[in-house]
Formats: sequence, C-alpha cells, structure tokens
Amino acid sequence: MKRLLVCGRFDGDPHSLEHLQTFTQRHQPDAILIAGLWHGSNGYDRKMPAEQKLFYRELFETVKRTDRIAIILPGEHDVPMADFMRLILMEERNNAKLHCVHATHHVEQNVLFAGLGGDLNEVIDTWNDRLRCSRSSADYFLRDVANARVPYTVLMLTTPILGSIGDGLHSDIAGDTQLASEIINSTHPVLAVVAGETSNRNCKRLGTSRVINPGRISEGSATIVDLTDLDRVEFITNEETQLVS
Repeated sequence: MKRLLVCGRFDGDPHSLEHLQTFTQRHQPDAILIAGLWHGSNGYDRKMPAEQKLFYRELFETVKRTDRIAIILPGEHDVPMADFMRLILMEERNNAKLHCVHATHHVEQNVLFAGLGGDLNEVIDTWNDRLRCSRSSADYFLRDVANARVPYTVLMLTTPILGSIGDGLHSDIAGDTQLASEIINSTHPVLAVVAGETSNRNCKRLGTSRVINPGRISEGSATIVDLTDLDRVEFITNEETQLVS
C-alpha cells in the first residue's frame, strides 16, 4: 500500500460525496484518508440530529462503493461522540475496509495509521458539545506511534500545525497549533495529515515528517500522496492538479 487519497472537511455538503467518488475513480488510490467530517454544530445537544446521522450514513455508503480501504477521523463538530462512535462501529461491522482511528490505530499491510480528532489543547477533554483532546490524552493514545515496527506511519490530526498551513483559520477550526506541531515532532510519522483551509492547503517538512493540509473536500480540494515518494505531492481540485515538490 502506497498511494493515498487524503481529504477532510465534508461540512455536511452532498457535493463533497460526489468529489470523493470522482477523485477515487480518477486517481485510483490504494486507500482513502478522511481527516475530519465536520457535519455537526458547536452546540450543547446531547442527541445527534437525524439529518446529521443521515449524512454520515450516506458518506459511509459512498466510501463502501469505492471498494477502498478507508481511514476515518472525526473532527471537533462530529459530536456527540457516543452517537458518532456507535454509527462508526456499526459501519465497521458492515464494511471490513473502513476503520476509525480516533484515539487508536490500525495497521494495513505495511502502514500504521493513527489519529486523534478534535481540538487539541493542554488540559480539557470533552465529547458532547465539541470534541476536545488534552495533551495527556494525546501522549497516552499515540504512545505507540513512534516505535511502530512497520515501514510507514501515518498520523492524522484535525488541529493544524503552527505556521502557514494553519494560517487564516475560520472560527470553527480551533485547537492548539503549537501542541499539534509538538505531537508530530514527538511521534515522528513519515506522513502527518492535518485540517486546514483550502486557501492554505500545502505541505511542509516538520522534523522528519511530511505534513499535509489537503483543504476542504466540500470545496473540491484533496491531495494524492505516494508514501514511497513524499517529496512529490499532488493537490487536486476538481479538474485541476497541482504538483508540489
């Protein structure tokens, strides 16, 4: 496994599902990485609305039709987490190729995928109104990434790193960008995927890791990555492909 379609920020937009199908058919990836869905709202309801559940089910069905390995990480608005995890558990039983890596990891062939969704911060963990993860949670849940005995490790976060990739963030993306950078530096993945705005989609080196912000797929933005050649990254937007070396 080496060729990855990297995307995130579906934002509850049905067109994002069309983009996912189109990009998969056109670029034929070995696996799909989805770093945050962001369908919910920043509220205090303890029950997930029916239309939010419906969008997730439509996404899961779209992913299943691609017949690809799919690695999913929830964003801070994919709450309440109890409802989200219940839905994803049912779908994992229905689709053996789908795996959620929030606070856990999955090994597929020669690659370990790990992730931590939500707003990273120093001390707070919340699961209902907004998904937040503290530094201590990150240290615990990602403790095995640096020592993984596989050729490739991929870390997914929905908090962007410090610097240009995280500039210009809209108000619904928060989190400690410095902490995200520190986590990547301490876990040393070959590839790190972070959330961010399409206007700042880019890739950069952080220590030994290649870090990518694929932009919002709701705006038709995604990235193609080859794990064996991380110096070449393809940013795709509908009909357009931009190669970044």
